[in-house]
Amino acid sequence: IVHCPLLLRGVVRNAKSIVVKSGPSRTVLACPAAVGIAASGEWAGSEGACCGAIFHCVCIESNKSCAVVFYDVSTEAISLKALPGGIDFTTTDEELALPAKEDLLAMFQGSVQGDFLTMQTDGGAGEESNTLFHEVTFGGN
Repeated sequence: IVHCPLLLRGVVRNAKSIVVKSGPSRTVLACPAAVGIAASGEWAGSEGACCGAIFHCVCIESNKSCAVVFYDVSTEAISLKALPGGIDFTTTDEELALPAKEDLLAMFQGSVQGDFLTMQTDGGAGEESNTLFHEVTFGGN
């Protein structure tokens, strides 16, 4: 498990995540669907509110599944240290769970076909100015 602070319209969500593809400057993470994006452009907060691509992955616990979203983030922003208010992976029954990494990797390379959103890095403000965040930007000028 790694941790990544994500920023959307000025609201930070600290996501517990699993690395599915890593590189020197960019890394693709599987994140809980609770940090998916709603049609309004705000944080979805739940699987049902997500308008983007959501994928269901087998959990380590048998007969359970977790909803995940995939984000490409700056490798620099990923932390091994737990962040306050970290959003956990949960099953469809809202039980805490952990996706099976092998299934995530196979799914990402197979049926997901590398479908992810790229998150832009933002420096934050005030006392968080040295912390990296990721801002989701949709088209526009």
